[in-house]
Amino acid sequence: MGSETAHASMAAITRSAAERFADQVAARYRRGDEWTEVSYAELWAQARAVAHGLIGLGVERGDRVAILCNTR
Repeated sequence: MGSETAHASMAAITRSAAERFADQVAARYRRGDEWTEVSYAELWAQARAVAHGLIGLGVERGDRVAILCNTR
């Protein structure tokens, strides 16, 4: 990890990637037999939506949250 990202938040890293690689594929996932691609710009928009939802629930700067998900 470069020195510019060593202490950056996940939000800052995601925003920076969206600015640099907007239309490039950030992730692929499968639902059933179909694959879906998500660009860095879409990933940033989704991250912002989650952040706004957490803020709406009362999460404040400095609070910690956990994300539980199925991954392989």
